[in-house]
Amino acid sequence: MHPDVRRHVDFLRQNVERAAQGEPPAQLMQTLDRLVLRLEGRSTAMVFGMVVNDALAPAIGEVLLPELRKRLAALSSGFVQDLERLAAERNVPEGSRLARTLPDGLLTSLLAHRTPLVRQVAAEALSGRDAARSLVECLRREQDPGVIGAVATSLAASAGMEGVPVLEARLLDVTHGDARAAVVRALARLQPLRATEWLRSLQPRDVVAVLDTMSERINPFSPDELAAMRACLDHLSLEVRVAACNALRADATALLPQLRVQLNENVPLVLRSSALEALARLGRRQPSQALRTLLALAAQPAEPLQARALELVEAFAGLSLDDAEVKLLVDGLPALPEGSRAAAAVDGLRARRVAPVVGPWLEGAEAFEAVIDAAPEDPKPWLVYADWLQTRGHPLGEVIAVAHAGSPVLPVVKEHASALLGELPSVVPLEQFLEGCEWFMGLLRHARLDVAELHGAALEVMLGHLLRAPLARFLRSLSLSQGTVAYDNDYQAALDVLRRAPTAARLRALKLGDFDEDAAMMSDASWGDVSKVWTFTGLERLHLRGARGELGEVTAPGLRELIIETGGLSQATFDAVLDGELGGLEKLELWFGDANYGAECGPADVEPLLDGSRFPRLTALGLCNAEFTDELIEPLAKSKLLPRLKRLDLSRGTLTSRGAAELRRRARAFAHLEQLDLRQNLLEEDEDFEGLPVDAGDQREAYDGDRYVAVGE
Repeated sequence: MHPDVRRHVDFLRQNVERAAQGEPPAQLMQTLDRLVLRLEGRSTAMVFGMVVNDALAPAIGEVLLPELRKRLAALSSGFVQDLERLAAERNVPEGSRLARTLPDGLLTSLLAHRTPLVRQVAAEALSGRDAARSLVECLRREQDPGVIGAVATSLAASAGMEGVPVLEARLLDVTHGDARAAVVRALARLQPLRATEWLRSLQPRDVVAVLDTMSERINPFSPDELAAMRACLDHLSLEVRVAACNALRADATALLPQLRVQLNENVPLVLRSSALEALARLGRRQPSQALRTLLALAAQPAEPLQARALELVEAFAGLSLDDAEVKLLVDGLPALPEGSRAAAAVDGLRARRVAPVVGPWLEGAEAFEAVIDAAPEDPKPWLVYADWLQTRGHPLGEVIAVAHAGSPVLPVVKEHASALLGELPSVVPLEQFLEGCEWFMGLLRHARLDVAELHGAALEVMLGHLLRAPLARFLRSLSLSQGTVAYDNDYQAALDVLRRAPTAARLRALKLGDFDEDAAMMSDASWGDVSKVWTFTGLERLHLRGARGELGEVTAPGLRELIIETGGLSQATFDAVLDGELGGLEKLELWFGDANYGAECGPADVEPLLDGSRFPRLTALGLCNAEFTDELIEPLAKSKLLPRLKRLDLSRGTLTSRGAAELRRRARAFAHLEQLDLRQNLLEEDEDFEGLPVDAGDQREAYDGDRYVAVGE
């Protein structure tokens, strides 16, 4: 929306009382005329529609309301003519763009237009708006397939539960394929727990539509849905079985036996391929069972899926397996293609029967390393350790000495890569990996592993090789990313590998979800169940980044910094933090996000955090990316927590001029802060904060008058 719109609307509201008292409305009407001249007609219609339809209409009185309605009707008539012209030209994209700019009242009236294409774009534009009742009435009478599909889709997006009976009734008479699929998908979104009943009664094409919808689900399957999926994997239709494989998510491990049936050599290749990809997703929860199936495929030279099976064998062999599972796998293993990476991974499995997770290190080294751990920044213990290593012929001693002398260490590292990095160079591009590392005394202090950027093996495999490398024995900081693997992202296996490594006791900082923003959207990357992270008692800084995840019971009294960066913070995650044992926490940063992407918290939920009874050492607080930033200013100013804070971060939210005014009014409460971060909000350029330590930086503009957080999708 044009920047002047908000100013004009505010002016209209300020003059309502004057108009209601019967004073001449000339000035107000001049403002309306300026709107018509200065703004695009569509924006003007939105303003007029808002004023006519909102609660202020009765106060405007008999003088102004008819004039507003008259002008709105004139504008609406022109828009309807534009839509009719675009419909005649079959220009659906432009018609949809025009419809999305129109007010709700005009769109609902267009649901009864004589032209089907006009009704269709109006229905599409009502998606997500408060128009469920109008959409239900339209669906009840509509006969055009395109309009039926658009109405059903918008009804599901508007959470119109009252439309479920009408949608079910339309299944009895709608025969057009696309329209019927849209009705079925809408039903599956509005009432997922009835998926079993629908799947048993629908035709195969409709079953596929439901399964396509289920594949978009984030939440775990219910028992009824699992039963439905099991029935679909046994369906007579090949198309249904393929769709069922594609719909399986990482929580449906109970269906692994059914997946193996789909991999039988007598099954059509398209179904076998889909089943293999489903196995790739589900197998991370049951790697030993998945490996048995994959090994059988990988060992067959004539198998069309052998190449993909070999890749998965390599990935799964690095996952967390207990000794009993390893023994079952390595006893009687089939022969894999000689020299393949999968064969090397299986050889590693055999070695695990007799070798610890982190390979043997030089006897006596622990005593020197303990002295370093007591004073890690002091170079003297490092040099003593370097001398000792050199007397035993290990190049790590040379690396430490070279680093202390101020000379480049990379030439030495590359010359002795095998002794210093083990098998890591075989699974990651060495040059690219080393560029993302930080060093101290020649050893790795920080490392970053990103599956998407390094194009290497599975994250667990790369991490296992890294932790076995002598160069990483004093690793203090680690960033991990599954890349763009969307909702299937899960760091449990990586955490298992990390937990079994003795050198992980030195880890002080961990980041999960360190993906490139250009490679994945926030809503496309989860961090899964990270409850195992609380077993790392030495951890001081934890950063979780992604759409969603599970914290479990938070017990980390030594943690000093916690950042949860998300586009949709769940209530469960917020409560887990609030109720956690985090007595040592000095910095807490929470990104709340957009309700359309799973955000569930509001200002009332934040109040217990502000009462000062939790986190006694907290001096830095971030309440970022919130849809309710304006509403936070007053409770913050009154809180017992604020006087203890040195830094307050309210960035990337929806702070407007209203919140800024409240902040100025309560400036004394915030004056002691060292920094108040207000970047990437919705502030005017000329906002003055009267001496407060504000970093306003770059600001965003409201989109069509709506306030959005900086990060949702």
